Amino acid sequence: MTPTAALLLHGTDAEVVERLFLGLLGRFPDEMAFHHFLPRLAEHGRAGALTEVLGSEEARGRGATLREAGPCTAAEAAAALAAWRCAALRAEIAALRERPAGPGPEVWAEVAALHAALEALRAECRERLAALEEARGLRAALRRWRGQKEARPE
Repeated sequence: MTPTAALLLHGTDAEVVERLFLGLLGRFPDEMAFHHFLPRLAEHGRAGALTEVLGSEEARGRGATLREAGPCTAAEAAAALAAWRCAALRAEIAALRERPAGPGPEVWAEVAALHAALEALRAECRERLAALEEARGLRAALRRWRGQKEARPE
């Protein structure tokens, strides 16, 4: 469904950001998008945000356009938002189903790095324990030596 500017710019500022992303990019906005666009809405207005999203590389890559139309009602805007949300959720579910089962290579790389860090920590603990044992043995030997020295008659 090709959106109209009236459908995209209807509602609260947060809804406008969501509508721009869902209606033009076919996806939900991430947290960074909200942090970027909410202040820009106040600074440049809704039309400026619409122009920015519509002119983005992602929107051009998707072939996003606007259709000409007049104003819309709140019910029309709500229905369009619900339809865009459903479509985006269906796309996310389909993408999840296409992912291979099990962890990906990035997870295995992180596990390998954690394993290496754990082995380094184990080696450090062994070295410290050996140093403590050595120090304990030296203290015991020193105590024995002092005890023998004090026990010897002079």
